[in-house]
Amino acid sequence: MKDPGLSCRVTLWSEWSKCFPKTCKNSTQERKIISFFDPNDCPNLIKERTCNLTICTSRPRNPQSSCKATLDKGFDKSGVYTIDPKDGYDPFDVYCDMETDGGGWAVFQRREDGSVNFLRGRMEYKKGFGDLDKEFWLGLDKISRLTKSPQELRVDLSDFYGKSRYAQYETFQVGNEESGYVLKVGSYFGDAGDSLIPMHNEQPFSTIDSGPMQECAVRHKGAWWYNNCYYSNLNGKYYSKVPIGSEADGVAWSKWKGDRDSLKFTEMKVRPN
Repeated sequence: MKDPGLSCRVTLWSEWSKCFPKTCKNSTQERKIISFFDPNDCPNLIKERTCNLTICTSRPRNPQSSCKATLDKGFDKSGVYTIDPKDGYDPFDVYCDMETDGGGWAVFQRREDGSVNFLRGRMEYKKGFGDLDKEFWLGLDKISRLTKSPQELRVDLSDFYGKSRYAQYETFQVGNEESGYVLKVGSYFGDAGDSLIPMHNEQPFSTIDSGPMQECAVRHKGAWWYNNCYYSNLNGKYYSKVPIGSEADGVAWSKWKGDRDSLKFTEMKVRPN
């Protein structure tokens, strides 16, 4: 039988040493409550005592309006940050790419391993789903908020053969819910080919249960700004091998790989002009 007194003294010393005040410079202070004394180990002593544990994080004290503004404040490490578009609604978390092409990008879509199911309905695409550090869709409402002011779009793509390409657009905007989250995109450059403007510009967003091109979403197992039907389908079904056959329902950027070679990695992100 172990000595309860020794166990409690060790726990007390190791935990209490974490509770001394700490000042975080230019970053957020997160306070957590920690407990001492496991009641099972310390039946004859105080069963619980708490203190505030201050942890310094890499996030700015006050949310900035964009990932670019966050980068300009000196936070140059890619990761999840809280941003506030200053539009009267609550701030929200977004993954900021602080490295690619100068950094400051707010990522709103990522595919990398098929761990998240993207075959979802309107409400889930509206609100968003997935893990910001892995595969996710940020949510149409948040994307619309991010793009109310002028933005540029970058689309990074990789295939299963180790090759990577990108497409960049000088203007990008997603309308509000009343507009059907209509896409407005223009001025392409890059090396992946333009798989947005010719087919998808000025189109509303369709899912398997909603939108004017619902049939396209069902047929190609995705959700997109379809237009009878697509040049790109980055929210399509994730395949772990290529080619995928005649269904043309994979993660596609047709101006680079056609519609039978599903991509291994995609990332869509915006940054203020």
